[in-house]
Amino acid sequence: MIADEMGLGKSIESIGIAMERERRGECAGCLVICPASVKYNWLAEIEKFTHKKATVIEGPADERYEL
Repeated sequence: MIADEMGLGKSIESIGIAMERERRGECAGCLVICPASVKYNWLAEIEKFTHKKATVIEGPADERYEL
């Protein structure tokens, strides 16, 4: 868990950790749990810094389950 103030690099630090764990074979994916107000910011940051596809999970329960 990273709980710094805004603007201190939590997103890129977390993305870097996830990418390193993937490189080591320790995980195949990552789940980001964040406030709804920053979901699309995380999406943009992940795709910008990793060139990987990310998915925002939202909507009714049945749609979220399918995602």
